[in-house]
Amino acid sequence: MYPGQPPLLFQLEREDGKSQKNLAEQLQRSPATVTVMLKRMEISGYVRREADPKDLRSLRVFLTDQGRSALRELREVVQELEQQAQKDFTPEESRLMSALAQRMLQNLREA
Repeated sequence: MYPGQPPLLFQLEREDGKSQKNLAEQLQRSPATVTVMLKRMEISGYVRREADPKDLRSLRVFLTDQGRSALRELREVVQELEQQAQKDFTPEESRLMSALAQRMLQNLREA
């Protein structure tokens, strides 16, 4: 998997069938960059693209079973990394770290 692909998979997990344009906006990437990413991911079997029946100029992107499997593996890796990073944290420190990270992400999304 290439850098940048996991966030795209996570976006599709939240809402499968997003348009390429919407994905580019959500990921704050150019449409051309997202098109290249999706082409690679389609070749790898993680996603499939279909014409939007309401607007044939637009493509909708869907996770495949292989994409869902890759998401499960990614979640396991992330969980292992989080456990390793917080191995000597108290439960309260872990909760605080999680809350602060969520606030940071929200701030970045709003920027």
